[in-house]
Amino acid sequence: MIRWFRQLLHGSATGRDFSRYLWLTWIDILLIALPPVAAAEFIRQAYLQGGWPASGAIFLSIALGSPLLRLAVQWKARMLGAKTVFAAISAYRRQLVRRVLATPLWQLHKWPEGQWLERLGGDIRQIQEGIFIVLVRLQVNLLLAAILLLYVGYYRPEVLGGFLLALALCLVVGRRLLTTITRHVDELNECNMAVRARLATMMDGIRTLRLFGATRLPALRLDTHLQAQRQAQQRAIPALAVRDQIFHALLELCLILGLLLAWRAQADADLLPVLLILPIAHHNLYGAWQEWGLLKWTRQAWVRVQALAELPQQLQGATPLPGRPETLSVNAVGFAYADRPVLDAVDARFSPGSHSVIVGRNGAGKSTLLMVLARLYDHGDGQILLGGVPIHTATLGSWRAHVAVVLQDTALLPGTLRDNLLLGRPDAKDEELNEALHKACCDDFVAQWEGGLDTVLSEGGVIPSAGERQRIAIARALLKDAPIVLLDEVTSGLDSVSASRVQQAIQVLARHRTVIQVTHSLLQAVRADQVLVLSTGKVIEMGKHAALLHADRTYAALWSLYQHSLQWRVIG
Repeated sequence: MIRWFRQLLHGSATGRDFSRYLWLTWIDILLIALPPVAAAEFIRQAYLQGGWPASGAIFLSIALGSPLLRLAVQWKARMLGAKTVFAAISAYRRQLVRRVLATPLWQLHKWPEGQWLERLGGDIRQIQEGIFIVLVRLQVNLLLAAILLLYVGYYRPEVLGGFLLALALCLVVGRRLLTTITRHVDELNECNMAVRARLATMMDGIRTLRLFGATRLPALRLDTHLQAQRQAQQRAIPALAVRDQIFHALLELCLILGLLLAWRAQADADLLPVLLILPIAHHNLYGAWQEWGLLKWTRQAWVRVQALAELPQQLQGATPLPGRPETLSVNAVGFAYADRPVLDAVDARFSPGSHSVIVGRNGAGKSTLLMVLARLYDHGDGQILLGGVPIHTATLGSWRAHVAVVLQDTALLPGTLRDNLLLGRPDAKDEELNEALHKACCDDFVAQWEGGLDTVLSEGGVIPSAGERQRIAIARALLKDAPIVLLDEVTSGLDSVSASRVQQAIQVLARHRTVIQVTHSLLQAVRADQVLVLSTGKVIEMGKHAALLHADRTYAALWSLYQHSLQWRVIG
């Protein structure tokens, strides 16, 4: 972890400040060591001279002046440490966020949303505190103990030798204790993560739980995981306490052995500083042991965060894509979630300015194909070409500039209506924003918002309905003015009026653009230039609406079911 942090600093502009911070920390340690050493020398000189020593004023000045000087050094060190560590960790968090944003979406389903937040929030904070607080205190305790023991060894080498021999035994035993306690810490961390994941899932489904009057969801086994967490805590806490007590007792034995060796030696002036300094060194060693134990929690957080840093990135090259509208070709494309195939050798061609509709039963792979075309997923087999150029050889930015996407569950980011629209084109003027809202049939509800473009779309502001969100998303796509438009069930779940308004907005969006639309509403397929029928990840039919009806195969059966569903009535 230390090597990782140094590499992190090496890649940032704060490396030099961190080196200054380390130097100031070492000076601070020397200033901490000066008062006890000065006091010990004062006592030794007083014993030799039988009264106030000749250099007593110097020792007294050092003992009193060091803490004052240390205040200035420590303040400067803390400021530099906060600046460098916080800046480096903030930069690393931004790197992780960029890594997550560049990861194929299906890879992000490895962990529940709660665990993502814990890794990017709580774990990063724990690493920051571990480096800035725990690691510094560990360094201070160890170096201070080393300085004091060197002072002891200068006057009583045999005492230092016996103390170090006993300390080596403590380290052997302490390592065995750490191995045991690490197992308990790992177990407790796993239980904590499992509980957080279950709680996050329950909060996501709280509406369903309430509607069915359920106070718990048996499949989550929350009670089981809470009980496992409590048992892990019961095992970890005594283990931590026993570990500390045993190591403290071993250090006490080291101290006693050192004092016994000093007592058996000849009583003289050199014995007094040893008796004064050795307990202080013992205290610092015990403090270092405690900080080392806390550092284990930091390392656990670092291991969890590293899993994010190792997420695979989407493939991209540096080939520029053609600026003019071109044919989009899908050649034998396959895709699988881990080991589960979803698309199998899909072939299709989408001509510039055409409107294609993809239909099929649930689970056929329609939305997955759209995600692959949007490059939110990376396909496995086959190729996707734009004007003969494989899109995976182009930069993601250039491909995303060619594609506008409107999904079924459109997300509006916290902020104003203007902020959300400017995602489509950051340099758009208000007149262009209003024109896009007008074309997307948003006039009726935006006119009712007092803030207009500056209306806040979040808790505490205006919460748009599903139909309003879809039309805002279409306005955003209009602003982007991309030559290819991907639509995924944009009218699903809307009432007839909202669906009609959204469809009007789609017609405006589709003008002079290549539109690929996934839908269960076969009415959208009637006027489409091309209909693709998917089944178990394969294109089993392709053609115009009338030709597919005449073929009397899967599409004809779906159309018959659709027509029949229009006649359903609720009988009460």
